[in-house]
Amino acid sequence: MSTLLQAGTERVRWRFSRPDPGTAAGQKANHVLMAMCAVSALAAGFLAADSRCFHWFVLPLAGCGVLVAVNAVEWLRGRVDLFDPGAVFGLYGVHFFLVAPLLHVVWDQWRPWVAGPQDWRTWLGWMALLNFAGLVAYNCARRLAARTSRSEPPRVSWRLNRTVFGRLLVLALVGAAVLQLKVYASFGGLTGYISAVSEAGKDFGLSNAFTGFGPVFMISESFPLVAWLGLLAYGRESRWLRARTGAASCLAAVFVLLMLFGGLRGSRAATVWSLFLIAGSYHCWVQPIPKRILVCGLAFLIAFMYLYGFYKAAGLDAIARFQPPWDRRGLERETGRSTGTMILGDLARSDVQALILYRLTAPESDFEPAWGRTYLGAASILVPRFLWPNKPDGKVRWTTEVEMGKQAYRAGRWISSMVAGLAGEAMLNFGLWAAPAAYALFGLFVGWTQRFARTLDAHDSRRLLLPLLLTLAIQIPVSDLDNVIFFLMKYGAVPVLVVVLSSRRVVWEESQPLVHLR
Repeated sequence: MSTLLQAGTERVRWRFSRPDPGTAAGQKANHVLMAMCAVSALAAGFLAADSRCFHWFVLPLAGCGVLVAVNAVEWLRGRVDLFDPGAVFGLYGVHFFLVAPLLHVVWDQWRPWVAGPQDWRTWLGWMALLNFAGLVAYNCARRLAARTSRSEPPRVSWRLNRTVFGRLLVLALVGAAVLQLKVYASFGGLTGYISAVSEAGKDFGLSNAFTGFGPVFMISESFPLVAWLGLLAYGRESRWLRARTGAASCLAAVFVLLMLFGGLRGSRAATVWSLFLIAGSYHCWVQPIPKRILVCGLAFLIAFMYLYGFYKAAGLDAIARFQPPWDRRGLERETGRSTGTMILGDLARSDVQALILYRLTAPESDFEPAWGRTYLGAASILVPRFLWPNKPDGKVRWTTEVEMGKQAYRAGRWISSMVAGLAGEAMLNFGLWAAPAAYALFGLFVGWTQRFARTLDAHDSRRLLLPLLLTLAIQIPVSDLDNVIFFLMKYGAVPVLVVVLSSRRVVWEESQPLVHLR
């Protein structure tokens, strides 16, 4: 009898010692309700603004919006870390899956020089249905991968060896600076370098002035990021670096370095992604960034992308046109750079993916899937051409064929510049049902990143590199595999080598993270 009473008592204690599931479930329900209200209000605004939005395609778009907006609401309410990859994807996904397709309809802006479907809204709707299935698969896979095992293994932490780190830091900085000076010298100085950018912009980037400089740029343009890592590593406890004025001064200095090391080449991505990595490493290594500061920083980046697009297209001529009176509309027409081009062309893939779906399902289509060959072509960029002279056709073959047909690519009359994105490239290779599978794999990556971030203590040197993974939450959905590989090599190769080679592994049998991403 005493045994039974004891067992019953243990069961009662166990039951009452558990966290109340109603609280977590209630919070989740509130987030879903808030997401539904926000998406409904946003959709209602578009319906009121333009009658062309009265179409069934709005319903699957709204469904996609709710699925991603839940994570955005959690971010806005402070339930997750500022740089949590799931929240980052949720915030970006509201634009990618909901706002961008609606803006395409309102602005009547579509992929140029392509004979698309008669009614784009229908194909935006079918693509939204595929995306909805993909987002369901993404959420399931992310939750599965983010789970932490109950039996925690011995914890492993990385610590910087400051002596080795200092030597590698000096070596990387000197090497990058020397290579950048050689780049300027090869163009006859800074003026000739900028003139080459101007010529490349005038012929839509077809100039061969920078051909063959890829490996050089990977090293030379790493100078600002490596210098920033050195500043963080040695100035982490500095009150000046933790103060807003000090951090702002350092950020301004790094911005100047970014312009000198790659920014003047007209590459907006080199500056924007570097600034995102810089902000993320400060947040993960020094101290959390206030949300309002991050929002202001994002507004600055969007304005920079818009204005610097003119420099990329017209070079120094665009700078001269900035003087008042400034004919913004005229400059947009001449350069092809506009707010719509940036918001819908650079930051979304709605019309591109709808076009791919249309071509794949059209009865008269002669398109043949790549069956993984675009991924093989993307991986081949890691191998120098002298080792692999006859590399396989990359994505350009299939993006050209999906836009203009087989004959266009075979005859060499047209070379596509299309970036299909995660779902689009999957469909180019394996058909329309590959899109949800691609999002499931992406969900596994995001969940693994969330779990990995929770295992890092406050002094783990891998926290310096963590923003590289967090940035992929935006990069992967909007990019093709070759773009992702290029991003990792361009922005990660040198910093990763410096941190990894100067770190030592420490095993802790019993330890708790001092600071971790929630």
